[in-house]
Amino acid sequence: MATIEQVWGKVFNTPGCWPKLLVGTCLSLVPIINFLALGYLYRATLLVKAGAPFIYPDWARWRELFLDGLKFFVLGLVWIGIPMVIGQFISMLVGVISEELGRIPFMASIPIGIQLFSASLYRFQNFESFKDALDLPLLMRVYLRTVSYGLLPLLGYCGILWILGTLSILVIFIISLVILVYFTSVYRAIEFGTF
Repeated sequence: MATIEQVWGKVFNTPGCWPKLLVGTCLSLVPIINFLALGYLYRATLLVKAGAPFIYPDWARWRELFLDGLKFFVLGLVWIGIPMVIGQFISMLVGVISEELGRIPFMASIPIGIQLFSASLYRFQNFESFKDALDLPLLMRVYLRTVSYGLLPLLGYCGILWILGTLSILVIFIISLVILVYFTSVYRAIEFGTF
């Protein structure tokens, strides 16, 4: 299993990485076209899952890249969107009592959702089945087993995005690549018994 530091180093020290990262960043800024960037994240995690020595697929087969991006988006909508809606609802309820405490459930829902999403993505890539990717009991078991490995990287991920505010749209593709490659390596280690 790779550490977050090893993944960070691999993302930024791989020869030829910067043009691919810049293309992904630019594509991620344009609505509808950003599905290509999501498809690229999907393919990058698929390479890591397969044990490839590199994490940068080619920007090729655009139609398939777009379709992979749609799959990625649907899983993200379920596993990140729903926890955020639930977190916002709980935040509103708690906010009636204390505004400061009311922020916590929504803020906590984001890293929880990202970790559930990454587990769901890994499962989806195993079976290419949304039914398997939406198996909540299994994903909760994976989440509980790996939460301690994801806590600090996810706090760092969210911290970078919260600190940058609206400027975070310029780095979200790159930071998402780092965090998804990291979680894919964690789940791969579990699958092959090297965890």
